[in-house]
Amino acid sequence: MSDEAFLDEAQLQKRERLLLEGLRAALGGPAEHLLYKVGKHEGLFPAKSGLSGEAAQFALAQGYLQHIRDETRGRAHLEWVTLTPKGIEFLYQHDSPKAVLGEMRELLRSARSGIPLWQEAVLKNLERFAVDVSEQMAKYLVSRCSQQTSG
Repeated sequence: MSDEAFLDEAQLQKRERLLLEGLRAALGGPAEHLLYKVGKHEGLFPAKSGLSGEAAQFALAQGYLQHIRDETRGRAHLEWVTLTPKGIEFLYQHDSPKAVLGEMRELLRSARSGIPLWQEAVLKNLERFAVDVSEQMAKYLVSRCSQQTSG
């Protein structure tokens, strides 16, 4: 029998919220993440036990997160994971559009930092080109009109 059979609706919703929060954190950060919080080191999930631990194990079992390596620091056991394409797909299918749009806005903001100078230069060149073409067309039309009236 699955763990879901023992969880009520509120617990299932909380586990899914924890799962989405963990996957969101993995999406927004570096390639490797600690699976669980250990001491001062933040993890994708706050604890190994309870609904948080179940959400982490569910993410691993479903292939949303992939175990990369284990590390021991003193008495602490650190588990490192990475977000998989399946995890990204799950996140975008189950996360609220508002949260996804918020993340996209942040990505665009960070990507925009290198683009405006390039974009601005291109727009200025296009504006100058449009002015030049307009001036050339005006000169041409004036000369054509002058030729027709004198001829």
